[in-house]
Amino acid sequence: MLHDLILDATSKYEIYFLVTAYLESVRYGDKHGMLPKKLTCLPCSGMDDIWERLEALGAELDNSPQVESQQTRRAILQEAAAVLGASARRLRELDGGEAGSFGEDALPEQIHTT
Repeated sequence: MLHDLILDATSKYEIYFLVTAYLESVRYGDKHGMLPKKLTCLPCSGMDDIWERLEALGAELDNSPQVESQQTRRAILQEAAAVLGASARRLRELDGGEAGSFGEDALPEQIHTT
Protein backbone atom coordinates (compact mmCIF):
# COMPACT_ATOMS: atom_id res chain seq x y z
CA MET A 1 0.00 0.00 0.00
CA LEU A 2 2.75 2.48 0.92
CA HIS A 3 4.62 1.36 -2.18
CA ASP A 4 1.62 2.36 -4.30
CA LEU A 5 1.25 5.72 -2.53
CA ILE A 6 4.88 6.51 -3.26
CA LEU A 7 4.56 5.56 -6.92
CA ASP A 8 1.48 7.82 -7.20
CA ALA A 9 3.11 10.77 -5.39
CA THR A 10 2.94 14.07 -7.24
CA SER A 11 5.88 15.82 -5.56
CA LYS A 12 9.27 15.11 -4.04
CA TYR A 13 8.02 16.53 -0.75
CA GLU A 14 5.26 13.94 -0.65
CA ILE A 15 7.78 11.15 -1.25
CA TYR A 16 10.16 12.35 1.45
CA PHE A 17 7.23 12.71 3.84
CA LEU A 18 6.17 9.10 3.16
CA VAL A 19 9.74 7.79 3.45
CA THR A 20 10.21 9.66 6.72
CA ALA A 21 6.93 8.31 8.08
CA TYR A 22 7.96 4.78 7.07
CA LEU A 23 11.41 5.09 8.66
CA GLU A 24 9.93 6.55 11.84
CA SER A 25 7.42 3.72 12.13
CA VAL A 26 10.13 1.11 11.57
CA ARG A 27 12.36 2.77 14.18
CA TYR A 28 9.49 2.70 16.67
CA GLY A 29 8.25 -0.80 15.88
CA ASP A 30 11.53 -2.67 15.31
CA LYS A 31 11.96 -3.93 18.88
CA HIS A 32 14.28 -6.75 17.78
CA GLY A 33 16.66 -4.65 15.69
CA MET A 34 15.88 -6.40 12.42
CA LEU A 35 17.08 -3.37 10.44
CA PRO A 36 20.46 -1.78 11.13
CA LYS A 37 20.32 1.75 12.56
CA LYS A 38 22.11 3.14 9.49
CA LEU A 39 19.06 2.17 7.42
CA THR A 40 16.47 3.74 9.71
CA CYS A 41 18.24 6.87 10.90
CA LEU A 42 16.65 10.23 10.22
CA PRO A 43 16.60 12.51 8.41
CA CYS A 44 16.56 11.12 4.92
CA SER A 45 18.69 13.68 3.13
CA GLY A 46 17.86 13.16 -0.52
CA MET A 47 18.27 10.85 -3.45
CA ASP A 48 21.90 9.96 -2.67
CA ASP A 49 20.85 8.98 0.83
CA ILE A 50 18.11 6.71 -0.53
CA TRP A 51 20.60 5.05 -2.91
CA GLU A 52 23.07 4.47 -0.06
CA ARG A 53 20.31 2.85 1.97
CA LEU A 54 19.31 0.67 -1.00
CA GLU A 55 22.91 -0.48 -1.46
CA ALA A 56 23.15 -1.27 2.26
CA LEU A 57 19.87 -3.21 2.06
CA GLY A 58 21.27 -5.22 -0.84
CA ALA A 59 24.31 -6.11 1.25
CA GLU A 60 22.09 -7.04 4.22
CA LEU A 61 20.00 -9.29 1.97
CA ASP A 62 23.14 -10.90 0.55
CA ASN A 63 24.34 -11.64 4.09
CA SER A 64 20.99 -12.87 5.38
CA PRO A 65 20.77 -16.64 4.99
CA GLN A 66 17.68 -17.99 3.29
CA VAL A 67 16.75 -20.29 6.12
CA GLU A 68 13.43 -20.51 7.90
CA SER A 69 14.71 -18.84 11.06
CA GLN A 70 15.67 -15.73 9.03
CA GLN A 71 12.48 -15.42 6.98
CA THR A 72 10.99 -12.65 9.13
CA ARG A 73 14.17 -10.61 8.91
CA ARG A 74 14.41 -11.12 5.15
CA ALA A 75 10.77 -10.08 4.73
CA ILE A 76 11.44 -6.87 6.67
CA LEU A 77 14.55 -6.16 4.60
CA GLN A 78 12.61 -6.78 1.38
CA GLU A 79 9.80 -4.49 2.52
CA ALA A 80 12.29 -1.70 3.25
CA ALA A 81 13.91 -2.28 -0.14
CA ALA A 82 10.54 -2.06 -1.87
CA VAL A 83 9.67 1.23 -0.13
CA LEU A 84 13.05 2.84 -0.78
CA GLY A 85 13.25 1.42 -4.30
CA ALA A 86 9.83 2.83 -5.17
CA SER A 87 10.93 6.17 -3.70
CA ALA A 88 14.08 6.26 -5.82
CA ARG A 89 12.11 5.32 -8.92
CA ARG A 90 9.42 7.97 -8.39
CA LEU A 91 11.98 10.67 -7.53
CA ARG A 92 13.76 9.88 -10.78
CA GLU A 93 10.52 10.18 -12.71
CA LEU A 94 9.69 13.51 -11.06
CA ASP A 95 13.14 14.79 -11.99
CA GLY A 96 12.25 14.22 -15.63
CA GLY A 97 13.79 10.81 -16.03
CA GLU A 98 11.72 7.98 -17.38
CA ALA A 99 11.03 4.84 -15.42
CA GLY A 100 13.04 2.89 -17.98
CA SER A 101 16.06 5.13 -17.40
CA PHE A 102 15.85 4.55 -13.66
CA GLY A 103 18.80 2.20 -13.78
CA GLU A 104 17.13 -0.64 -11.92
CA ASP A 105 19.84 -2.97 -13.18
CA ALA A 106 22.22 -0.96 -10.95
CA LEU A 107 20.22 -2.01 -7.88
CA PRO A 108 21.15 -5.15 -5.98
CA GLU A 109 19.38 -8.07 -7.64
CA GLN A 110 17.18 -8.76 -4.60
CA ILE A 111 15.55 -5.32 -4.82
CA HIS A 112 12.55 -4.96 -7.08
CA THR A 113 10.64 -1.71 -7.38
CA THR A 114 7.71 -2.75 -9.51
